[in-house]
Amino acid sequence: MANDPNPVDIEQREGRVHRFKNHAVRRNVAAEFGRFALEGEDGVPPWGRAGPQSFGSDEGTSADRWVRRYRPTSRS
Repeated sequence: MANDPNPVDIEQREGRVHRFKNHAVRRNVAAEFGRFALEGEDGVPPWGRAGPQSFGSDEGTSADRWVRRYRPTSRS
């Protein structure tokens, strides 16, 4: 008997790491657009201001809303 995991289980596990609005994505968005997001006094929550600014319009493929430019993060 092989102890290899099921390919579906691997795909699901990896999918959890790369989810939309995951911690790494939110951190990069906050680093780039955090000041802009906190400047608003219009009652819009910070993520509501930074999200559309960072991910662009809803036009195009869904990948446009998932993909962020790579920014190295520290491991401290």
